[in-house]
Amino acid sequence: MKLLLSLLFLFIVSDASYADKYDDLVYGSINYQYKPENIGNISDVINNKQYKSVNNKKITIGFSNGRVFGSGGVNRYMGTYKLKDGMITIKGFDTTIMMGAKEMMEQEQEYLKFLKGRHNISISHEKLFIGNKEFYLIKSEKQN
Repeated sequence: MKLLLSLLFLFIVSDASYADKYDDLVYGSINYQYKPENIGNISDVINNKQYKSVNNKKITIGFSNGRVFGSGGVNRYMGTYKLKDGMITIKGFDTTIMMGAKEMMEQEQEYLKFLKGRHNISISHEKLFIGNKEFYLIKSEKQN
Protein backbone atom coordinates (compact mmCIF):
# COMPACT_ATOMS: atom_id res chain seq x y z
CA MET A 1 0.00 0.00 0.00
CA LYS A 2 2.85 2.41 0.90
CA LEU A 3 4.50 1.63 -2.43
CA LEU A 4 1.30 2.40 -4.31
CA LEU A 5 0.88 5.71 -2.46
CA SER A 6 4.54 6.61 -3.08
CA LEU A 7 4.17 5.92 -6.80
CA LEU A 8 0.98 7.97 -6.94
CA PHE A 9 2.73 10.89 -5.17
CA LEU A 10 5.67 10.73 -7.62
CA PHE A 11 3.28 10.72 -10.58
CA ILE A 12 1.44 13.79 -9.26
CA VAL A 13 4.69 15.67 -8.55
CA SER A 14 6.17 14.83 -11.97
CA ASP A 15 2.91 15.93 -13.64
CA ALA A 16 3.08 19.30 -11.82
CA SER A 17 6.65 19.69 -13.03
CA TYR A 18 5.42 19.18 -16.60
CA ALA A 19 2.79 21.91 -16.07
CA ASP A 20 5.50 24.34 -14.97
CA LYS A 21 7.55 23.54 -18.09
CA TYR A 22 4.43 24.00 -20.22
CA ASP A 23 3.85 27.44 -18.65
CA ASP A 24 7.47 28.30 -19.50
CA LEU A 25 6.81 27.50 -23.14
CA VAL A 26 3.53 29.40 -23.29
CA TYR A 27 4.30 32.43 -21.15
CA GLY A 28 8.05 32.79 -21.61
CA SER A 29 10.91 32.35 -19.19
CA ILE A 30 9.54 32.24 -15.66
CA ASN A 31 11.78 32.28 -12.60
CA TYR A 32 9.99 29.92 -10.18
CA GLN A 33 12.34 30.48 -7.25
CA TYR A 34 10.60 33.79 -6.52
CA LYS A 35 7.15 32.91 -5.31
CA PRO A 36 4.66 35.65 -4.40
CA GLU A 37 4.68 36.58 -0.73
CA ASN A 38 1.03 37.60 -0.62
CA ILE A 39 -0.48 37.30 -4.08
CA GLY A 40 -3.96 38.12 -2.77
CA ASN A 41 -2.80 41.64 -1.96
CA ILE A 42 -0.21 42.18 -4.69
CA SER A 43 -2.30 45.01 -6.12
CA ASP A 44 -2.12 46.77 -2.75
CA VAL A 45 1.59 46.03 -2.46
CA ILE A 46 2.58 47.57 -5.83
CA ASN A 47 0.02 50.41 -5.91
CA ASN A 48 1.63 53.88 -5.70
CA LYS A 49 5.14 52.45 -5.93
CA GLN A 50 7.93 52.79 -8.48
CA TYR A 51 10.69 50.32 -9.27
CA LYS A 52 14.01 50.46 -11.18
CA SER A 53 15.40 47.70 -13.36
CA VAL A 54 18.24 45.78 -11.74
CA ASN A 55 19.96 45.48 -15.14
CA ASN A 56 19.46 49.04 -16.46
CA LYS A 57 18.99 51.85 -13.93
CA LYS A 58 17.33 54.10 -16.54
CA ILE A 59 14.41 51.69 -16.96
CA THR A 60 11.64 52.19 -14.42
CA ILE A 61 8.10 50.97 -13.83
CA GLY A 62 5.42 52.36 -11.54
CA PHE A 63 1.84 51.47 -10.68
CA SER A 64 -1.13 53.58 -9.63
CA ASN A 65 -4.73 52.37 -9.56
CA GLY A 66 -4.67 50.25 -12.72
CA ARG A 67 -2.21 52.50 -14.56
CA VAL A 68 1.38 51.55 -15.35
CA PHE A 69 4.03 54.14 -16.19
CA GLY A 70 7.78 54.64 -16.28
CA SER A 71 10.84 55.20 -18.39
CA GLY A 72 12.06 52.86 -21.09
CA GLY A 73 15.51 54.43 -20.80
CA VAL A 74 14.91 57.26 -23.28
CA ASN A 75 11.14 57.85 -23.43
CA ARG A 76 8.40 57.86 -20.82
CA TYR A 77 5.58 55.32 -21.25
CA MET A 78 2.13 54.86 -19.79
CA GLY A 79 -0.54 52.20 -20.10
CA THR A 80 -2.89 50.01 -18.10
CA TYR A 81 -2.51 46.78 -16.18
CA LYS A 82 -4.71 44.09 -14.67
CA LEU A 83 -3.78 41.49 -12.09
CA LYS A 84 -5.31 38.03 -11.88
CA ASP A 85 -4.08 34.74 -10.41
CA GLY A 86 -0.45 35.80 -10.04
CA MET A 87 -0.31 37.19 -13.57
CA ILE A 88 -0.12 40.78 -14.79
CA THR A 89 -1.43 41.86 -18.18
CA ILE A 90 -0.03 45.15 -19.44
CA LYS A 91 -1.45 46.93 -22.48
CA GLY A 92 -2.55 50.24 -23.96
CA PHE A 93 0.84 51.94 -24.26
CA ASP A 94 1.51 55.55 -25.14
CA THR A 95 5.08 56.86 -25.22
CA THR A 96 6.84 60.16 -25.63
CA ILE A 97 8.79 60.58 -28.87
CA MET A 98 12.35 61.45 -27.88
CA MET A 99 15.47 60.32 -29.70
CA GLY A 100 18.52 58.84 -28.04
CA ALA A 101 21.62 56.84 -28.87
CA LYS A 102 20.89 53.90 -31.18
CA GLU A 103 21.91 51.35 -28.53
CA MET A 104 19.62 52.92 -25.90
CA MET A 105 16.72 53.13 -28.36
CA GLU A 106 17.14 49.41 -29.19
CA GLN A 107 17.19 48.49 -25.47
CA GLU A 108 14.07 50.57 -24.90
CA GLN A 109 12.21 48.94 -27.81
CA GLU A 110 13.16 45.50 -26.50
CA TYR A 111 11.92 46.37 -23.01
CA LEU A 112 8.62 47.87 -24.21
CA LYS A 113 8.03 44.90 -26.51
CA PHE A 114 8.62 42.57 -23.55
CA LEU A 115 6.40 44.58 -21.21
CA LYS A 116 3.27 44.37 -23.37
CA GLY A 117 1.39 41.19 -22.66
CA ARG A 118 0.87 38.69 -19.86
CA HIS A 119 3.56 37.78 -17.33
CA ASN A 120 4.04 36.14 -13.94
CA ILE A 121 4.38 38.76 -11.22
CA SER A 122 5.74 38.34 -7.71
CA ILE A 123 7.27 40.29 -4.85
CA SER A 124 10.18 39.23 -2.67
CA HIS A 125 11.06 41.79 0.01
CA GLU A 126 11.58 45.04 -1.93
CA LYS A 127 12.13 43.35 -5.28
CA LEU A 128 9.50 43.00 -7.97
CA PHE A 129 9.65 40.25 -10.59
CA ILE A 130 7.71 40.54 -13.83
CA GLY A 131 8.35 37.53 -16.03
CA ASN A 132 12.13 37.26 -16.23
CA LYS A 133 12.74 40.94 -15.39
CA GLU A 134 13.83 42.04 -11.91
CA PHE A 135 13.19 45.47 -10.36
CA TYR A 136 13.89 47.01 -6.97
CA LEU A 137 11.80 49.54 -5.06
CA ILE A 138 12.89 53.15 -5.50
CA LYS A 139 9.85 55.23 -4.53
CA SER A 140 6.64 54.84 -2.63
CA GLU A 141 4.09 57.63 -2.50
CA LYS A 142 2.95 58.54 0.99
CA GLN A 143 -0.44 57.18 1.87
CA ASN A 144 -2.88 59.55 3.63
